[in-house]
Amino acid sequence: MSNGAAYLSLSPGKCRDPVPEFRHAPSKTILVSRIPPRGVLEPSEQKHSWESELVKMQVLIVLIVLIGLSVATALGGGGPGSWVSVDDWGERALHAAKFGVFTKYGKQAKIRKVVSVKQQVVRGINYEIVVEVDYEASFRDKSCTVDKFVVWDDLGDYKLVSHKYLDDQDCSEE
Repeated sequence: MSNGAAYLSLSPGKCRDPVPEFRHAPSKTILVSRIPPRGVLEPSEQKHSWESELVKMQVLIVLIVLIGLSVATALGGGGPGSWVSVDDWGERALHAAKFGVFTKYGKQAKIRKVVSVKQQVVRGINYEIVVEVDYEASFRDKSCTVDKFVVWDDLGDYKLVSHKYLDDQDCSEE
């Protein structure tokens, strides 16, 4: 059935095989078309149609995600993995700051004031915390320094990523 047509004999017991080209048919033979009704597809065409619809769906999802990320970035939320300033930083950031100070200095220092907090969402949350740290009198030559800690909060398991003295900043007077 390479040309998509078959002959159907109306005579009892006489049926012809499909032929690749159009030939003169016997007197009581009708040409039957193999064109499917509108909306009905061959199995191979159905698979192709399903695959193309899947590709269209995937492209649509990618476009929606990209538009969402663009809007979030434009509104100041930052893109994925970017550092974002946090005004209302909450208990977890304070706990991360205390962890950083204790890990670096032990019991000889305590937080005087939290100056700023930034966070970065990764697998968990990175906190970049600038704090004023008070020391016991015999621990350092200064009674207060401004330090920047980066602490990783992996769902309650804290790790000190980095520490830096901010020598260009002075502690505020209380």
